[in-house]
Amino acid sequence: MPKVSQEHRDARRAQILQASAACFERKGYQRTTMADIIKESGLSAGAIYVYFAGKQDIVRAVAQESITARVEAITARAGDGALSPGDLVAAAVASGAPTAPSFAPELWSLARRDDKVRELLVGFLDDARDVAETTVRAWAEQHPETCAARGLSPEAWARGVAPAILGLLAGQSLMSLVSGDKAGDDAYAEAIRLLLE
Repeated sequence: MPKVSQEHRDARRAQILQASAACFERKGYQRTTMADIIKESGLSAGAIYVYFAGKQDIVRAVAQESITARVEAITARAGDGALSPGDLVAAAVASGAPTAPSFAPELWSLARRDDKVRELLVGFLDDARDVAETTVRAWAEQHPETCAARGLSPEAWARGVAPAILGLLAGQSLMSLVSGDKAGDDAYAEAIRLLLE
């Protein structure tokens, strides 16, 4: 039996995740079945189960890729590693930036009943908070007057601001889901800049 290269395995895994993401976007997580994913991917059930134990395993990988892409986009825009809170949120929601999947609110709801999904989301939030905190702390160190006016160190200020940044990003995700208007992302980004100036 010929040996399968890592490149081939990575491409097959990516194919499964792309097909799964399309199904989740169309039908939502709960209504998507493994049969839907198999059909969308064009692969056999056996080929999919080589890479993933089931739908829950797949959605975790899809969510991980989505969040990783968003973090990478924000980090790339930061340049010197420093962004103000407004600029950080604007970079995360601007046109062309990777967006949160439309089924993200469904996962938030599912996390109340599913320990593995909750664990996944807690891990993502911790990672996102770390990125936000590091990025705005670097900015605060360049603008110490912002922290000094409140009697805080740059570390304490960034630690206090980071959860609010995550809340603003979650709010944008919900607004996009309800309005379905991706063009509104730039308006949201500008509104955040005005709010946080």
